[in-house]
Amino acid sequence: MKPNNLRKKQRLFKKAVKEADKRKKQGFFEGAALAYLEAAKLLPQDEFPEHVAACFNNAGLAYRHAKKNPQAEDYLLQALAIREKILGAEHIDTADSLNNLGNIYYEKGEFDKAEQHYQRALIIREKILGNNNPDLASTLNNLGTLYVKKRMIDKAGIYYQRAKDVVEKSFLKPHNPVAETITKNHRNLQQEITHLEREKLEIHAALYQSKKLEYLGQMATLMAHNINQPIGVIRMATSGALGDLNENLFDPATELKPLLENILNQTERLNLIMGNFRNFARGDRTVLSAVNLNTVIEDIYQLLFAAQYQLDKIECQKGFIEAPIAHANELAIQEMLISLLSNARAAVKDQAIKQVRIGTWQQNSQVGFAVEDNGDGITEENLPKLFTPFLSSKHEGMGLGLYFCREIVKDLGGSIDYYPAPLGGAGFKIALPAEQENKNDSAI
Repeated sequence: MKPNNLRKKQRLFKKAVKEADKRKKQGFFEGAALAYLEAAKLLPQDEFPEHVAACFNNAGLAYRHAKKNPQAEDYLLQALAIREKILGAEHIDTADSLNNLGNIYYEKGEFDKAEQHYQRALIIREKILGNNNPDLASTLNNLGTLYVKKRMIDKAGIYYQRAKDVVEKSFLKPHNPVAETITKNHRNLQQEITHLEREKLEIHAALYQSKKLEYLGQMATLMAHNINQPIGVIRMATSGALGDLNENLFDPATELKPLLENILNQTERLNLIMGNFRNFARGDRTVLSAVNLNTVIEDIYQLLFAAQYQLDKIECQKGFIEAPIAHANELAIQEMLISLLSNARAAVKDQAIKQVRIGTWQQNSQVGFAVEDNGDGITEENLPKLFTPFLSSKHEGMGLGLYFCREIVKDLGGSIDYYPAPLGGAGFKIALPAEQENKNDSAI
């Protein structure tokens, strides 16, 4: 191209860009985008790639303001491709294009793509601009906003705080729009965190109430068989005695006392069952004391599971050490046992040979128990979210059992871990603080 023609095109280009800037300033964004694209046609791209890329970038930004994101994305991608080719992958203009594209993907709801572009822009800007540049603050702010959308509140807080620190250390005045936006976002995040904490507590309380009702429902179902046994004994004894009386075969001198003793024994057994149920329903889960794990396990198994396991032909193997005493809460341990033994029962229901094992252990200052089964175990897909709410492989239930086992044992100062059981299915190991002798005594 002849020098005179080239200078003429450059003058026309500057005039066109000036007109596009004017339209953008007046709020005519779509017209501004078209003007930037017309300006780009005035210069040969192979000779002035940076100028063309700038026009494409500005056209993309104008289209974004005009709410035309498909066109915005198209021209921003073209600008990025030119800048990466001519200026390199780590140029400051490349970072600008990446940040602009991140905004487009954020608005489209493509948060993973937005994150990738923001993070690339951040790395370049940190390397070139240092830690106190306002452009760095805007990318940090964008990442904070993105992580709020992704409900990654802790991460959002880190980036918002970094953005706020940059603003305070940079030359931005307090009333600068960028500074005001970052300060506002940081303040809003603190309010959001407070709201989420309150919401989390409310949800936790609601979930716990739901799980408590589920536990009570399980207990009521499992206890039905146990209650029917003493009631059946009383019915048979009294019916037989009445029949004998009607036929003058009943001898009060020899048969009345054994009959009444039998009825009394059965009513005491019923009273014990109902007392255990009331204690479980109303009992205080906050009081810690010495708890013999063998006794709690045996009691809850005999009360609720022995008859059901026998009915389902489940072999329950027990391996107890001598006197494993935990510093814990008996009712809380009962809740965990109900969940784990119910889950184990459900896990083995389709096996030809059904096996569940429960054992106790002690190691140094920890004591605990483990429940294993020979079911199908936990799938690789479910392992990462094993202790989260609403994860359930059963058609019935809410999928809260393991979640609350973790919450309960955490409150007791212990832990729960999953492992592949030697029986072939799932294994869950509960660890609790061991009861220390003379724990309230002080050295003198």
